[in-house]
Amino acid sequence: MFTEPITGIGFSTAVTRSVDLFMPCARRAESHERIASDRIVRRYSGETSLISAYLAGVDRAIISEVDFDVDKLVDFLIEDRKKNPSHYAIMTVSEGAKPAGGGMFLSGEADAYGHKKLGGIGEFIARSIENDPGSELCFQQIGLSYAQRSSRCSR
Repeated sequence: MFTEPITGIGFSTAVTRSVDLFMPCARRAESHERIASDRIVRRYSGETSLISAYLAGVDRAIISEVDFDVDKLVDFLIEDRKKNPSHYAIMTVSEGAKPAGGGMFLSGEADAYGHKKLGGIGEFIARSIENDPGSELCFQQIGLSYAQRSSRCSR
């Protein structure tokens, strides 16, 4: 049920930038033994998150097309972290992802097309993870969406 094509220079750039940007986040998560999350662009389509996660060797990919159970996700991530010899886990989250029984996290005024700004899914997951004693989340939100869409990426 993909609503956008998965080919083209924009998609390729977004995936390439995402994979490149996961590495600093992974090193940070590893050094602090945490669970890390990166928010990925696309409102209704999770293929950027899914393919980027696959190519970067990320543990979990949360996509827009499939609602997720936040309790199961937290359990999976904590288990992933425990199984990893370096004690960290990484996931990607499509900006349009939504928990089971809930909706997309929207804010602000609607644009000319009726779309409100997306944001908040990462914080929602972070709060859920931090409710578990001994678990912390590194959440990368600022810059990744811009860097995925831009022609240059500073490192």
